[in-house]
Amino acid sequence: MSAIRMEHVSRHWGSVLAVDDISFEVEQGSLLVLLGPSGCGKSTTLRLIAGLEEVTSGHIFIGDKQVTNLPPSRRQLAMVFQSYALFPHLTVRENILFGLKVRKVPQAERRKRLARAVDILGLGSLLDRKPSALSGGQQQRVALGRALVAEASVCLMDEPLSNLDAKLRQEMRREIRALQQSLGMTMVYVTHDQVEAMSMADRIILLEGGRIVQNGTPAELFSQPATVFTANFIGTPPMNLLGLSRCSCGITIAGCDEARVPQADSADRILGIRPEHLFFDPEGGWHGIVETVEYLGFGSVVTCRVGSEALAVSVEGMVTLAPGSQVTLRYLQDRLHFFHKQTGERV
Repeated sequence: MSAIRMEHVSRHWGSVLAVDDISFEVEQGSLLVLLGPSGCGKSTTLRLIAGLEEVTSGHIFIGDKQVTNLPPSRRQLAMVFQSYALFPHLTVRENILFGLKVRKVPQAERRKRLARAVDILGLGSLLDRKPSALSGGQQQRVALGRALVAEASVCLMDEPLSNLDAKLRQEMRREIRALQQSLGMTMVYVTHDQVEAMSMADRIILLEGGRIVQNGTPAELFSQPATVFTANFIGTPPMNLLGLSRCSCGITIAGCDEARVPQADSADRILGIRPEHLFFDPEGGWHGIVETVEYLGFGSVVTCRVGSEALAVSVEGMVTLAPGSQVTLRYLQDRLHFFHKQTGERV
C-alpha cells in the first residue's frame, strides 16, 4: 500500500518551474530519498507533501485520502528541518512535548509518548537542558524525538544532517535508518549527498530542474543509470564519461586511435565506465599517461589521460605511480554504459 502518492504535481512561481509534473509513490514503511543538487526541486517537493507550499496543479494523496488542499495540521505528518527548529528558551522535555501541548493531548498520554521517545533516542540525561547546552547530534535527536511523539503516519526530513560534521553525519544516518526500520516508519528524506542517499534509501528519486531524472533502488541508479546526469551524480568517484570517435580501425576513445571500443555501435555515443571497473594491466588495450594520484587511505584514485579524455581508476591501497608515468588499462567488457551524445539518455 502507498503511504504517499503524487500525481502530476507541479509548483510554478510565474515562469519558474520549481517542480514540473512529477509523479511517484512512497510505499508504507519505506524510506524514500529525494536527491539532487541545490535548486533541483527536492525541498519544494517535500514542502508540497507537507502542505507548506501550494500545488499549482496535480494531486497529493496520503494513504487513500486526497490532501492536496488540506492545511499541514490535517495531514498527519511529522517534519524534521535542517535547522532543527528548536525553541531556545525551552528545555529538551518542553521542546519534544510542545506540539502535543498545542494539540491538547492529555498529560498522561504526553508522559507515555515522551518516555518512549526518550528510551528510543537515549535522551534521558538531557531532558532539563536547553538547546544551547546540546551538541549538534543531540539537537538532532531532540528534533527526532519531537517527530516520534507526534505518532504521525509519515515523517518528512529536510537535509537534517547538513549542519553536522562528517563523522557525526555518518553516525546519525545509521541511527536514523535503524530507527526508521525498527519502527516501520514511512519516511521521505531530502539530501544533496549521494552517499547519504545510497546508504539509507529503499528507493531514490533523483531530480534535476524540477523533474524526475530517475526513480529506483540505490543499486539500480548505480548499476543502470538512465542518463548521463545520473551516471555523473551517483558514485564516488563518479562514472567516467568519455567521448568517442571513428577512425579506420573502428570506434575509439576520442583522440586515441589505439584505444578501441569494439562494443560501441556508433561514435555518436558517450561511453561510461566506473573507476572500479578499470585496471592497470600490461595486456590491456588502452594506453595512457598518469596525471594525478590521490591516496585516500582505503585505496587510491589515479587520473589518467587517454587520448583527449581524462579518466579515473580506483585501486586498492597505495600505488607507486607518479604523474607522467605511462600505463596500460584493461576494462570489464560487461560493465560499459553507452549514452546518446545529444540527449544524454541511456542507449
